[in-house]
Amino acid sequence: MAVSQQLIGLFGVLVGSFATYLATSAGERVRWRRSQQVRWDENRMRAYAEYGSAVKRWAHLADRVAAARGLGRSADPLAPNDGLPELAIAEEERVARWQAVLLLGSPATVAAGREWHFAVYHLVCFARGQLTDPERWEAAKRQADINRDLYYECARYDLGVTSGRLPPLYWPPAWMLKPQFTRGTAPGSVPDTRPAERSTMSLGQDPPT
Repeated sequence: MAVSQQLIGLFGVLVGSFATYLATSAGERVRWRRSQQVRWDENRMRAYAEYGSAVKRWAHLADRVAAARGLGRSADPLAPNDGLPELAIAEEERVARWQAVLLLGSPATVAAGREWHFAVYHLVCFARGQLTDPERWEAAKRQADINRDLYYECARYDLGVTSGRLPPLYWPPAWMLKPQFTRGTAPGSVPDTRPAERSTMSLGQDPPT
C-alpha cells in the first residue's frame, strides 16, 4: 500500500513537471514569435521609408530638370547637363532600395510601389527630353502624386497603422497665392508671372513633407 501511494505521488510529480514544461515552452514560443514579428515589422517599416525617400528624390530631380526645359513650376530648375547624371544615380539608389521592399513588402504595397516608380519614370522621360507636351506633363505629375499616396496608404495598412488616412497637403500655401509674393526671384532670374494654381497633395515632391 505504501509503495502504491509513493508511485501515485511520483506520478503526480511527473505529470505536474511535464505540464509546467509544456506551459513554459508554449509561453517561450509565443514570446519568440512576438519578438520575430516586431523585428520584421521594424525591418519592413525601414524598407518602406527608405524606398519612399529614394523615389521622392528621383521624382524631385526629374521635376527640377523638366523645369529647366520649360515644364512645371519648380522653384529650383536644374540644367539637364547637370541633372541627368544625378537622375541616373538616383535611379540606381531607387533600384537598390526596391530589393528590400520586394523581400519584405506585402503584395499590395509591392504593387503600389511598382505603379509609383512607373509613374515617376514617366516624369523622367520628360526630364530627358523624350517627351515635351506640357499638358501630358501635368497629367503625369498628377498621376505620380496619386500613385505615391497609394503606396503610403498600402504601407501604413501593412504596418498596422490604424490612425486614419493622411490629411491632404494643399500646395502652394495660401500666402504664396497673394499678389505681393513673386515666384522665381532668385538672383539673375526672371520672375514667374504665370497664374498661380493650387493642387491637393498628401506628400508633395516640391513642398516640404
